[in-house]
Amino acid sequence: DRQVDKDEILFRYLSVIYLGEGAYGVGAAAETYFRKPVAELTLSEAALLAGVIPAPSDFSPRVDPALAEERRVLVLDAMEEEDLISPAQHALALTERVWLAQNGPPPGPATVVQPPVQQASTRPWFTDFTRRWLEANLPGCVPGDCQALYRGGLTITTTLDPRIQDAADAEMFRRVEGTEPDLQMSIVSVEPPTGFVRAMVGGRDFAASQVNTALGAAGGGADRDVGSSFKPFVLAGAFERGIQPTATYSGSPHDVSGPCGGDQVIGNYGGSSFGTLDLRAGTARSVNTVFTRLILDVGVIETMEVANRLGLSVEPLPGDCAAVALGVKGASPLEMASAFGVFANHGLRVPPIPVLQVVDAEGEVIIDNTDPTTRGEQAISPEVADNITSILRGVIDGGTASGRDIGRPAAGKTGTTNDNRNAWFVGYTPSLSTAVWMGYTLERPLLNIGGFSRVDGGTIPARAWQSFMQVALEGVPVTEFTEPAPIANVRNEVLRRARGGFGPGFPQVPVPPPAVDGFVEADAEPNIAVPATTVTTTPTPTPTTTGDTTPNTDVTVPPPTPFTLFPLG
Repeated sequence: DRQVDKDEILFRYLSVIYLGEGAYGVGAAAETYFRKPVAELTLSEAALLAGVIPAPSDFSPRVDPALAEERRVLVLDAMEEEDLISPAQHALALTERVWLAQNGPPPGPATVVQPPVQQASTRPWFTDFTRRWLEANLPGCVPGDCQALYRGGLTITTTLDPRIQDAADAEMFRRVEGTEPDLQMSIVSVEPPTGFVRAMVGGRDFAASQVNTALGAAGGGADRDVGSSFKPFVLAGAFERGIQPTATYSGSPHDVSGPCGGDQVIGNYGGSSFGTLDLRAGTARSVNTVFTRLILDVGVIETMEVANRLGLSVEPLPGDCAAVALGVKGASPLEMASAFGVFANHGLRVPPIPVLQVVDAEGEVIIDNTDPTTRGEQAISPEVADNITSILRGVIDGGTASGRDIGRPAAGKTGTTNDNRNAWFVGYTPSLSTAVWMGYTLERPLLNIGGFSRVDGGTIPARAWQSFMQVALEGVPVTEFTEPAPIANVRNEVLRRARGGFGPGFPQVPVPPPAVDGFVEADAEPNIAVPATTVTTTPTPTPTTTGDTTPNTDVTVPPPTPFTLFPLG
């Protein structure tokens, strides 16, 4: 209030406030509801818009004309009481009752609300992302203060693909239909070679929540722990240090008290003990103890640095140790879709964007993102990225997302957090990377949803990803992944044994000889039957998905003593 006067504060507020139907600011709302500029609004029309502000999803005249009328009268009465309008103006405006144009000519004086513009309300999350991006990137703008954006005159071309967005909308609504209202799902699709965001769903009702879960904390919500979908970042750090995909680690319970402090033993689902696994098998089965051992060889801080290079924003904290490998750090669906897209793009990271081009009223191009080669940087080497892709293909082909094949080469990773509070599947082809997240607004276990007693990343999120991708990629030529080149060996075995098998900064302890190679089939998780569902996604039906029986280590249940259990998958 000391820097700008109250009129300026009010102007800024009215320029950005959400008024429903995808309209941000009173200027956009005037066009959305009345098809006229804000300067041409009548007193009654302005009062109607003011009445919508507290709850656009409830007070919208298209949702409930009678309630909108009550709100309009309430505003007019308040204006007269405050001497902002005369009694005569008040009396005249009261006669202009709310009327929907779709009902035909009004019977008398009316505040006529025009029919909605087609698709105006179906893209609120992408619109929100675009607004935030423009506020941060338009010349002369800062977040929350971007007069150039709201005063009009700009032609903005976005990266949105309406067909893919429609598929994402339909998939989200189908998966949450009939569930508790605070159950949320986010679907974000990014084109790896360009960074163009093609679709974004950030919850089930943006108008009601004003939260875009696709952006996590940046969208007014919270970043969510990613569970085992963090494990590919551990692989990236390992491969950069010369650890080979064929490297073997024990899948038995893991005492990390020495390097991590405290009294902590990390175990697997139900206390199971696997045999010795190479990194390919350990990833496909999402074996926790393989990755808690691996991250101590790579280095915990070093692993987080790799994740940040790929587009996450994870911050090292005191006490961070082996459990970081199991996804105890939070991220947004947009970050995860973009980061996995780096693997698809041979290690080249192109930051995700919603805008192709912005042209001002004089025809000058003020933002141009049409050439992605000007925005990319090599985050990890092609060899590292391609080897990760090769391993992640096994998650879909026989791993924790078995049965989620989409009829073309694809790779991905499941993720489930403790007590099944967040469930993820992030997967990609060479041309499209998609993250699917499911969770409650206030975190609690995902129980008894969609025929599943406990939802994990390999159930509803993986199924949603599968049916969405089949629609999104219709008509797109099938592209093969690049065969990976060998990982450069930097004498890692010698180096890691010399430092006691742990990352820099950890105490050196003796490393036992490697266990006998080979996965012991008898130690695998018992099969868990998954109920069948019929996929019928609009606009194009997808094939029926039959029931499958898969080894599932992507869930968490209370473990037997003495194990400290972290989620698998």
